[in-house]
Amino acid sequence: MFGGTRYTPKGDQISAGVLKEDYVLTVGEKATLKDYWLWYYQNRITFISEATRTYNCHGYAWHVSEGQDNVWINTPNDCPYEPKTNLKYYKLNPNMTGSTSVLCYNVQRTFNTNITHMTGATLTWTPSGYITYYSGAGTPEYTVKGSGDGNSYVNFQITTPTGFS
Repeated sequence: MFGGTRYTPKGDQISAGVLKEDYVLTVGEKATLKDYWLWYYQNRITFISEATRTYNCHGYAWHVSEGQDNVWINTPNDCPYEPKTNLKYYKLNPNMTGSTSVLCYNVQRTFNTNITHMTGATLTWTPSGYITYYSGAGTPEYTVKGSGDGNSYVNFQITTPTGFS
């Protein structure tokens, strides 16, 4: 393998890169490996794409999922899908609730998200236009107040411990 150094979401240094050009699996070998790993991890993993010289599941879990380039990472010291771990998994599909109706001057409105216990994540709410912050910065529940006349919105952003938003 040739490539370079990458870092896991926890900041651990690992080697990663691209496998040599002569690394090629047959269709049958790929199917066998896919079935084995699905069985091994008790179907707690999701098959996304076949491994290639430049991509495998470890590369996805620690690098591609955070918005970086495709890399091959050999089996590391710690696997996020290991059946014997007590890791928690989160689906990053934040839902924001709160009325979209007219908000009068000096009236409060609270917005909520279903992301409530994502360790190390930063929740950022940003009001625009004619609404101002009232309470809840950095929390799953954010309250604003009407402060003028015109169109406005509240933007919600989650930033992971590794900086991916």
